Amino acid sequence: MKCTVAAVALSLSCVAAHAQDSTAETIRRINAERASTNANTRYFRNADNYPKPYTPPVRVQARPSSPYRRVEEVYVAPVPRRVQTDQEYFEDLRRKSANGDSDAQVLLADCYFSGMGVAKNVSEAYRLYRAAADRSPRAEAMAGSLLFNGEGTPVNAPEAIAMMKHAAAAGDEQAVKWVATVAAWNTVEPAQKDWVVKGLDKAVQERDYNTMVSLSKDLLFGHFHSKDAPRAIAYLRRAAQAGNAEAQELLGEAYFEGNGVPLDIAEAQLWLLRADAAGDKYAALTLARIAYADTPSHPADMAAFRRWSVRSLLLYPKPGSFYLMGVVESQNGDEDKAREWFKKEADTNDAIAYAPPGTRWDEGEVRADLQLGLMEWAGRGGPVDNAAGRKHLETAAALASKKPGVGNRDALYALGNAYLLGLHDLPVDLPQAFKLIQAAAQRDHAEAQYKLAYLLRDGKGTQPDPRESVLWMNKAATNGDQLAEAELTKGFSGRP
Repeated sequence: MKCTVAAVALSLSCVAAHAQDSTAETIRRINAERASTNANTRYFRNADNYPKPYTPPVRVQARPSSPYRRVEEVYVAPVPRRVQTDQEYFEDLRRKSANGDSDAQVLLADCYFSGMGVAKNVSEAYRLYRAAADRSPRAEAMAGSLLFNGEGTPVNAPEAIAMMKHAAAAGDEQAVKWVATVAAWNTVEPAQKDWVVKGLDKAVQERDYNTMVSLSKDLLFGHFHSKDAPRAIAYLRRAAQAGNAEAQELLGEAYFEGNGVPLDIAEAQLWLLRADAAGDKYAALTLARIAYADTPSHPADMAAFRRWSVRSLLLYPKPGSFYLMGVVESQNGDEDKAREWFKKEADTNDAIAYAPPGTRWDEGEVRADLQLGLMEWAGRGGPVDNAAGRKHLETAAALASKKPGVGNRDALYALGNAYLLGLHDLPVDLPQAFKLIQAAAQRDHAEAQYKLAYLLRDGKGTQPDPRESVLWMNKAATNGDQLAEAELTKGFSGRP
């Protein structure tokens, strides 16, 4: 009996020793495999693919193989999940993308757009965003933005705007902000007003200064919100003080134009110089306008005007800068180059005007079309071209526009005078001459007011009206026309 018990005890101790040996060997093997797995792998920057931190072995209980075998506690190290390499990750994305997986298409497009883990390819990014656009608002917004800016694909603004509006309606916040920004500059008609207002107001609460600037534009022009210039200026000032370069430029422009704030050229220059130093590409254009302005409190500085005009062209080689360079070359006496710059500006169909302090640029007194038309009629900087001159002057005068009050007053007067006297291959047309000169006079063109007084006195192109004739002669004198002052001194009565 004693031998039997001793034999059993010896047997159990051997089994336990064997179990311990096999357990230790298993742990060593598993940990060695774990240490060598993907030791030199470069991981793609995706949190799901990073190797997990080391975790201690799991404590488990081994089931006894017989009633006589005691329960052993065995330590088994968990087997690690193999981490994908960059190449494997991209191949997996490409395969899923090719099979129409919109999530994979967006992820792969993001990689191509940013150049993260793969060579940057904006054209491929646009293709993938466009492929996923019908299932992903974010993809549609990205594709619309690239299409609008002509990145990776030719520009198509109408289609881009439609895509961005659709993505915004589907809830993409970036698309909401983008549409609101574009809408603030009259690029699209107000639509889905509720979600645009909600998106803009939420962004302001989150101190999103870029969208705060967009809201300020909207408040200045009243597309989605009601016009509220004080509130717009408050948002612009808040963003400008936080260092937002676009807000600084717009605030400076507001001070120069007297839009929502009292006209203050010194304050305008302060904010515009800050914006230019912060890298804003539009500030130089307004600084050139300020230098060109000639007021009692701020005489013109032509050296500064030339300097800022050249800088504007370098930073922003687009409409506005072309016009400024035309003025610079005209002052330098190079009419040929001036005419070329004015033509380049006019051909953009977006001719930005020079405007004196207190007026917005799109209500300015001199446009590229006007300058080009006058040069073509006079044969300055090239041969006389009456047909082209008439076309450019009619563009400046906005004769095809159905909006009241639109049209450059100098262009209106030049055309009216040509119809009155039969100049530049135009026939004498007194009713048309009266209409154009009257339109220029209503825009405070002093010479047009003087001439309108004589048309009303003599009944040319209209019925005689002595009372109105005297009224317009007085307006012309008030606006500084010396001939009108002389006529009133002689006792102008409004009758022949």
